[in-house]
Amino acid sequence: RERVPSLRGRDLRSMTAAGVNGTAAGSPAAAEPLLQADRIASKATGVDPQTPRLPCWTWVFRFAFLLILLLCTLPIWVIVLLTDVCGCVPGSAEGRRRRGRFIGRAIAVAWRLAMRLSFWIRIDRAGAEPLHDAGKSGRKVFVAINHASFMDTPLACILTPIRLIGDSKTLMASMHYKMPILGRVAKAVGHLPVPFRSNARGENAVDKEKMAQSLAMLDEHLNHDGHLLIFPEGDLNRQWRTLRQFRVGGLETCIRHDMEVWGLVLAGPAECWPECEPLGGAPARISCKAAMLYSSGKDAGVELAGPDADLRTQALALAADMKRRMQAMLDEIGR
Repeated sequence: RERVPSLRGRDLRSMTAAGVNGTAAGSPAAAEPLLQADRIASKATGVDPQTPRLPCWTWVFRFAFLLILLLCTLPIWVIVLLTDVCGCVPGSAEGRRRRGRFIGRAIAVAWRLAMRLSFWIRIDRAGAEPLHDAGKSGRKVFVAINHASFMDTPLACILTPIRLIGDSKTLMASMHYKMPILGRVAKAVGHLPVPFRSNARGENAVDKEKMAQSLAMLDEHLNHDGHLLIFPEGDLNRQWRTLRQFRVGGLETCIRHDMEVWGLVLAGPAECWPECEPLGGAPARISCKAAMLYSSGKDAGVELAGPDADLRTQALALAADMKRRMQAMLDEIGR
């Protein structure tokens, strides 16, 4: 197969400025052949040519981060493994909730320690301080988070207050349950699987029967004063400075259960762990910003779409308004 060269952003800009085949420099017509070449290269290699790769010297920090994260996570994994093997898992629903609450809080503490030890990853937590007021109204809490890196999951865990994290669940691709350490811990916490029909990027079709079971478990969790952390973009966003369209499935749940809606945006995780890299933990500065978007998801849906709108229409209106507000938050801290 003929090798297709990848055009980096710098090469693309310089070639476009010079013009192509006599076309005016900087014009859309000049850029189009180069953009087309980039798209072909992206399909051939499976890597976005505009995605920056980490320098080789960062491998020292990345291996150190992996070691620290494993050492902090393994004790909890061992506890989960022993209770699973010895048949000590509670049989009642309330017992499983208590177990999940304990494991969730333990993981949050362990990952906070891991981030402290990884001193080359500087996290400015000041922007997440408003989250400490989440849920004080008595409503269940819905936190929407932008998704640009695999680092987002531990960051969301450590930035969410301990009093909420034990009762917080998320929806995650069912393939992640097959991971040897994270998968077992996620099951113990009680995170809910999304049964995608394919593991290919961009394929969002789900097994409707299995998804209905996950949504039923989600409703049961929320009926027992649970909270929900969601990545509404649905997949990693390579162009993280511009939020992708929010998916409405989780927002319908937010409206039905009249949850308190918060937004949490992160800037910098993609520099620490780019989507194209197998291992993260490179030196980076991470900023965040949290804000309550709506005190009542149900009231917000009615206000945005009208009292006669159905649930789907309300969720669509809520998704558009949430995206607009969170984009403004991201623009404030984005670099």
